[in-house]
Amino acid sequence: MADDAYDVTIDIKAEVKHLPALIEFSRLYFEGVLSVSEKSYLVYSLQLIVAEACTNVMRHAYRDTDGGRLELAFKVAGDEALIRVRDHGRPYNPSEVPDPDLDQPKGHGLGLFIIRQFVDSFQYDSRDGENVLTLVKRITGPCEPGA
Repeated sequence: MADDAYDVTIDIKAEVKHLPALIEFSRLYFEGVLSVSEKSYLVYSLQLIVAEACTNVMRHAYRDTDGGRLELAFKVAGDEALIRVRDHGRPYNPSEVPDPDLDQPKGHGLGLFIIRQFVDSFQYDSRDGENVLTLVKRITGPCEPGA
């Protein structure tokens, strides 16, 4: 998961109103580059991952501020789709966020729970005021949540 060049990158103001455009951006990219059968579920899974990761930045990283920027990048390398989300907001380590109590749906952490169900691995790094979340989804074999 080195900081290799990504195929496409978009830098946008981290506002919820831009979320539909980011989701569509991810759909167009992944539909264009993936050549796997039954890719509609895989593309939907990748869109969901993008939606939840970007929503977390928009709602939490820049909470109580005038906002900031979000950089979203994609690439496919071998049998993996990589999604990178970069921001300069409040740092948090998703590895330290416990799974939510699903009996109390108004709790926090549901977005991260969803991400964890759909990705095969993730890496978070925060240094020098920059947060980078790299999400990896296998694009061969089973694509179901938790598979």
